[in-house]
Amino acid sequence: MTKVIADCTNKMLVYRERICFFLIALLVLLVGYYAILIQNTVFNIAEREKIVKANHTYVSDIHDMQSELFKLRSTLDLSLASSRGLAEPAQTIYITKKSLGHAAGALAHEL
Repeated sequence: MTKVIADCTNKMLVYRERICFFLIALLVLLVGYYAILIQNTVFNIAEREKIVKANHTYVSDIHDMQSELFKLRSTLDLSLASSRGLAEPAQTIYITKKSLGHAAGALAHEL
């Protein structure tokens, strides 16, 4: 009888060791996965900050270029344009979205 109890106790201890080993391995894997997730998160935040800084630089450059454009536009006048070779047209022609001949012959659902 004591031999049967000893065998059962030994089997339970073996199963306990296996379960304990499995749980420890699972815990190590989960901790490793968590560390990788944290590392990826930190990397993504750093990359986003770089992009935001680059975007801010581009916006600043565009603003500077727009300011320069507005300054140059204020110096343009008709005398400067004529000195650069711009001539007034003999006849003024207006451009429409569709030519009038085509619009007259268009189908009802195209208008």
